[in-house]
Amino acid sequence: LKVDQRRAYEIVVWHLDQTLAGKQPPPLRMILYGKGGTGKSRVIQTITEAFGRHNMRGLLLKGAYTGVAASLIDGKTLHIIGHISVNKRSEVGMSTDTKQKLQEFWKTFTYLFIDEYSMIS
Repeated sequence: LKVDQRRAYEIVVWHLDQTLAGKQPPPLRMILYGKGGTGKSRVIQTITEAFGRHNMRGLLLKGAYTGVAASLIDGKTLHIIGHISVNKRSEVGMSTDTKQKLQEFWKTFTYLFIDEYSMIS
């Protein structure tokens, strides 16, 4: 990793270590900016490896706007993560059943990484 990438990686791993030690660090909110091909996805892959070394991949959810981008980081589309139907355009709001499924889905995750952030409107 490059210097800035390494810094982002170390911040996330520090936060994970603090969380695992029960120290309840403040919420971590970070955006990695950069042009295409600068290694943002590589940072996510390296962070994923760190979660694996800690045996904590279950805390980590990765997503992207498109299926191709999601597959590159072994993640899910944001529509899947948010239980957003792309077919039911006339339906307003979210059903109680969908809300319950969404809460159940998110129950185990502590960290969310979104790749291709600039594609989200």
